[in-house]
Amino acid sequence: MQKSRTFSENWHRVATMRVSLKATVSVRKQIFRGEIWYLIYDPFNNSFFRSRPEAYQFIARLRSNKTVEQVWEECLNKFPDSAPGQEDAISILTQLHHQNLLKYDGSTDSARVFERYEKRRQAEIRSRLMNIMFPRFHLFDPNPMLNRIETLIRWLTSPLSILIWVTTLGYGTKVLLDHFDTLYSNAEGVLAPGNWPLLYIGIVLIKVMHESGHAILCKKFGGDVHSVGLGLIIFTPLPFVDATSSWGFRSRWHRALVGCGGMIVEVFLASLAAIVWARTGEGTVHAVAYNIMWIASISTVFFNMNPLVRFDGYYIVSDIFDIPNLQGRSRQQLIHIIEFYLFGNQDSESPALSRFEAFWLAMYGVASMCYRFILFVAIISFVADKFLIVGLILVVACVVTWFVIPFWEGLTYMVTSPRLARSRARAISVTFLILGTTLSVLSFWPAPRRIRAPGILQPLNQIDVVSESSGIITDLLTPSGSMVTTGTPLVQLKSPDLDFAIREIRAEIVEVQAQTQERKVANSGDLDAVRKRMAFIQTRLATLLARRSKLKVTARLTGKWIDDGLLGIIGAHIARGSFLGRITDETEYRFAAIVTQDEASNLFFDGVTRKDVEVKISGQGHLDAPVMSFTVLGYQQYTLPSVALGWMGGGPVPVIMSDSTGLKTQEPFFEMRSRVQLTPQLQYLAGRRGIMRLTLGKEPLLWQWWRQLRQTVQRRYQI
Repeated sequence: MQKSRTFSENWHRVATMRVSLKATVSVRKQIFRGEIWYLIYDPFNNSFFRSRPEAYQFIARLRSNKTVEQVWEECLNKFPDSAPGQEDAISILTQLHHQNLLKYDGSTDSARVFERYEKRRQAEIRSRLMNIMFPRFHLFDPNPMLNRIETLIRWLTSPLSILIWVTTLGYGTKVLLDHFDTLYSNAEGVLAPGNWPLLYIGIVLIKVMHESGHAILCKKFGGDVHSVGLGLIIFTPLPFVDATSSWGFRSRWHRALVGCGGMIVEVFLASLAAIVWARTGEGTVHAVAYNIMWIASISTVFFNMNPLVRFDGYYIVSDIFDIPNLQGRSRQQLIHIIEFYLFGNQDSESPALSRFEAFWLAMYGVASMCYRFILFVAIISFVADKFLIVGLILVVACVVTWFVIPFWEGLTYMVTSPRLARSRARAISVTFLILGTTLSVLSFWPAPRRIRAPGILQPLNQIDVVSESSGIITDLLTPSGSMVTTGTPLVQLKSPDLDFAIREIRAEIVEVQAQTQERKVANSGDLDAVRKRMAFIQTRLATLLARRSKLKVTARLTGKWIDDGLLGIIGAHIARGSFLGRITDETEYRFAAIVTQDEASNLFFDGVTRKDVEVKISGQGHLDAPVMSFTVLGYQQYTLPSVALGWMGGGPVPVIMSDSTGLKTQEPFFEMRSRVQLTPQLQYLAGRRGIMRLTLGKEPLLWQWWRQLRQTVQRRYQI
């Protein structure tokens, strides 16, 4: 514990008080990273407080027959090097008071209790407002039921059960690997509207078993579970249990196992579901098993294991790495940085034990806030897409809880907090200077206005090679991947029907020639009719011969020849017009990019030139493709230039999922084309994705962000 200054100007507020720990409080010793901590725990109100030994020396001596000042002086006399200063003592008492762990002596007791109750109730209301996305409601106390099934709990945590869990996990993993292609191809249907009922049933079943895993392991290691309830996640009711009594376990591994309890159950359920899914045919059981397998694995990886929010992963990381109160300490570290370095409060103390710990605590605090902000924005967008009015209510609530309340609390803190008694003027000046400078820069400093448009690299010249006659593929005259020139033979076909028709026509010609000769000798008058028939037959023969000449497919462009897997279908019959492959001229390329209607409106009025356009090809590092020319097609389109740009091809553009081609977009767009120059440093491959960046002049960032927000709202909600 770092030593704060010995005396405090606020000491008179607590010096004469007589307080002690409540009779229901118990104390446990815990070890974190080789250091001793004391856990003060009240099971009746489920309140916790962790303290270092230096602070516990002060807490343990609190008595109803001694004033706070007498206790502090006693600590100062016995432990002059480690006793807390008056500022520390005030902080310790404040935290114990807020956790409802103190008993007040004499006539002030009832008033103190009422005041403490009111503050705790206000804190709970404020906490619920701050967690408007995830409210919780208590239903019943499951502890008596858990006491009655202790035999079952012992069996579920026995070595035999662990062996069954490991075996099931191993076999389920093998099943997933064996059926990975089918598993991946069916993933698109999970979020389809028709699957929502089964999806919700799967989520409820999994979460019931997940929370049971926490409760069982908590009870196994001696903890109590006194609350089961329902929590609303995006207005979806899901069960929860309160296993916070595990915080009092001396073993960090026991605490970590309780945190892992839900994921242990989910992984087991995912393995069982994989086995059932692989062994059943189409039907309800098959669909439910697939949903359970998908939900259990995705929710475990992306939510429960994430330490940036207070889910299971957060507590597991805290316990395994011996970091108690990780989120609170990271917040304290950020406050310390502000107070010490910006406000000049030299009495501010860092909760970190080293510079390295101070660094990653600060980084964790920033990352956690950013992640939660992104998560809440995503949730609000999802809700607003379904229920606009509810989404607007959530926006207002979040603005109040994230901005209005913190601003008011920060303002109150700067004006009234005793921690800033000696540096209040600097704190206020620095705060308004930072806010004013930031707002001025965002509002008035011109910044480049840019559009980033996804696109694809296309050869400027390429043709599709198709069969101009039906027939049987007999030979590939030029291997795929070869460079060809105009007239190079590519594929040889044959057509027995065509050969038979030609022989038949030639026989008919011989017959007509004989008839002509006969009529000449007989000097018959119908010679003209025979000649007309001969002309018709010869025309037909010429047509058939032309068709036969086309059985040898040749190149009509100089470039690289890529066939459409013809090697595997030699001997197969193909129809006229069948696609055989493509010839690409690799000497010239263009980059085709797409922009939305809102962004494209700027292109027509801002005078974008070639110098304002940059193209980056994926996989080419930081190198830009030199732009030779640039044009915007002046009409709206709904068909992408390539499947690779849409969702079905792994691209960023929303497409209509019911369209089998994967080319039809949900919203209209404009296409931009730029001709790019070949350079030795860049490797051009047709079909490679990239980004086109266009600079549209300069404008303050605040107005750019406001325009983007307004356009997004108008486009998504038509308001």
